[in-house]
Amino acid sequence: MLYSKHRLAATGVLSGTRFRMATARLELAGDGRTAELDVTNVHTRAPVDGGLPQWRRELALLARGASTEGNGLLLGDFNASYDHLEFRRLVTPSPGGVGLVDVGTAQGARLVPTWPQDLPLPGITLDHLVTSVSVLSAGYSVHRVAGTDHAAILATLSVPARR
Repeated sequence: MLYSKHRLAATGVLSGTRFRMATARLELAGDGRTAELDVTNVHTRAPVDGGLPQWRRELALLARGASTEGNGLLLGDFNASYDHLEFRRLVTPSPGGVGLVDVGTAQGARLVPTWPQDLPLPGITLDHLVTSVSVLSAGYSVHRVAGTDHAAILATLSVPARR
């Protein structure tokens, strides 16, 4: 789900995904300037039990959608870590591409686990905040949330205003 204290307008749902991935535009106003942030609520299919092809398609879909100009944020359960080549491709700038930034990595917290939070197992980082390069980040932290096996991620993002 997406919540905001700022104006948030639904812009659609990514098609071709197993789980509903809503998209929205967040409008931030202040000091006589306005900034916009295109947000995608991510939940890819897990790459297990026959789900690998769908998971790959969904990560490719996210990469195509995020390669447009402007300020973007992909947030949620990617069911992927840096151990997955497909995720590394998503956050590695390609020739002629705009590139994306994994906020956890940018803030030195790439290996802070986000799942599972409810089992006595070593965790992995499946949940991410991924931004366009124009969006800067600070203050990244991971927090347990009662009643879920995924952790919450909190970060401060600086979104540049329109010119």
